Amino acid sequence: MFRLLVLPTLALALSACSMSMMGKPADTMSMADKPADTMAMMDKPTDYTLGKQPAGNALTSSGTVSMSHSGSMVMTTAKVMGFAPNTYYVAHYHKQGAASTDACASGGDAILASKLVGKSDDMGMLTLTGSVAADVIKDATYFNIHTASGADGTPADAGVSCTAIAKMM
Repeated sequence: MFRLLVLPTLALALSACSMSMMGKPADTMSMADKPADTMAMMDKPTDYTLGKQPAGNALTSSGTVSMSHSGSMVMTTAKVMGFAPNTYYVAHYHKQGAASTDACASGGDAILASKLVGKSDDMGMLTLTGSVAADVIKDATYFNIHTASGADGTPADAGVSCTAIAKMM
């Protein structure tokens, strides 16, 4: 008798749990139905491929920059290999400079609030990660990595690796 009551009770309990989603399965909810913090976590990163700059001619660098939104913030991760070993680098977003089809060659002003500083490892690999308010970089058209003169991140050149990015709205 006891076993017969357990199964119907378990089925009733499980069906009550499935109703707690307010009538909409998660995969059919529109973005307007989802809480804001869920929407922020759902933003997919945008990846860009870094290209060599004239100051980086002696380097065999290659890498990517990944940007993702989380609420009003933009998280940036740059992963590069082929840099000089044990060397400081500084990166930041730039505004468009002179009219140019190549944003990286435009000589635009650096957006200093987006500054990321790091040191490459023994193999010349570098990872930079940081976040900045989206409104600070809304006018950025490229992301540039420079050799730094030290740990403070003062640029020592015009840039060794760069990528144009889509302008934020």
